[in-house]
Amino acid sequence: MDNKPLWDWCTVSAWFADNGLVRVVEHRNAEVVAAINTALDALRQRERDPVLARSIARELQQAD
Repeated sequence: MDNKPLWDWCTVSAWFADNGLVRVVEHRNAEVVAAINTALDALRQRERDPVLARSIARELQQAD
């Protein structure tokens, strides 16, 4: 990849909002979309490898 960093839109939108370049609601929308994408990724992972997904869930619960 051309040695250019990839940035997470939530991180970028937070910086933009903090610096008055976008409205705070734009950052909030980015957070909602990221949360939805994370949930969908978790569902897909459970479908692909339910044993692994359960194992990871148990580990995360124990760490909590």
